[in-house]
Amino acid sequence: MLPETLEKIHSFVQQGITVVGEPPAGIVTLSGGTAAESRFQKVVDALWGKAGGDDRESKPERC
Repeated sequence: MLPETLEKIHSFVQQGITVVGEPPAGIVTLSGGTAAESRFQKVVDALWGKAGGDDRESKPERC
């Protein structure tokens, strides 16, 4: 998923929608380098929580 797409989904969550599903597997662009990867991971962590071990039930930040 592109970081821009993920950020748009995040903006919808901030407006009150519910997102159901697994987090995206990874970034799908080579442009933007590590800055794009960082943006991507920051939003994934905010929406789905940080992956730590096999406990996916960790509470994500309220957006």
